[in-house]
Amino acid sequence: MAPATIAGRIAMWLILVALVPCAVLSLVNKIEFKRLYLEQEIRSLELVHAARSSAIENYVRERISSVAILSRSPHIVDYFTQFGDTTGPTEVEMFRKLISSQYENLGGTNLWAISLEGDILLDANASHGHRSKYTDIDAISPHLRASVDRSTQLLAPDISAFFQIDGYDQAQALVVTPVFDLNGKIVGTVALQISDVKLSAMLTNYSGLGNTGEIVAARLSTDTKSVQIISPLRYDRQRGRGLVVSASELDGSRNVEIGATLAKPIQRAVRAQRGADLELDYRSEESLAVWGYIPSLEWGLVVK
Repeated sequence: MAPATIAGRIAMWLILVALVPCAVLSLVNKIEFKRLYLEQEIRSLELVHAARSSAIENYVRERISSVAILSRSPHIVDYFTQFGDTTGPTEVEMFRKLISSQYENLGGTNLWAISLEGDILLDANASHGHRSKYTDIDAISPHLRASVDRSTQLLAPDISAFFQIDGYDQAQALVVTPVFDLNGKIVGTVALQISDVKLSAMLTNYSGLGNTGEIVAARLSTDTKSVQIISPLRYDRQRGRGLVVSASELDGSRNVEIGATLAKPIQRAVRAQRGADLELDYRSEESLAVWGYIPSLEWGLVVK
């Protein structure tokens, strides 16, 4: 019996020795398959990220370019240079009707003409008193003032952050461009008010992302200590499909402290970093993510 037992043990060891390379090979193949799978998924996410980033940047550039062209049109320049103390409601109303169709074609919700002194020469949606100040319009005054100041100081177009105001269901932003007279002297600014409808549609287009994919847009808080997630979220079914910009809503999971263990991709994205990896998202779910930066809006964008 002893020889048989020894022979059996030898046979068992030979079998085990033969199986080890097979097990190692199987493990290597599994790791390689996972690596190739992740590489393929990352490439797919990079394509979606590039497409959404490009669409958003193009939309912003088109709005800025269109308002710049509008600001150079003869009737805009004439209105600024000829507007004076004798200009009455009739002339203002005629110009308002003339300009309304043009700004609506740009996807605008309002148009403002503002002198260098801060006087509202035109509010296309309302009839403000002669020589009223844009600082008197409480709802948008801080945003309008900041964009107008940047535009007049830099002599270049400016776009504000999106904000929420009464009377509009969607978040609004301002595209401001300087107006120059025929001698090249700045005489004021034109501000186109736009809604977030187009951008929100881009951020909620989950084509190519399956049943769980999501697009997250965020901005740095004013104190730069946290990230504010402003995009509509696929898993936030209580919220509408517009941008989230009011202070009361930018809390909880939408506010991520810089340095937190969650949502690393969006923290990197708002700081103009690019990359791709497996990371925990804002819901503590492990997700494959691609991230990057949108300069025109100072947004971080994550596709996951």
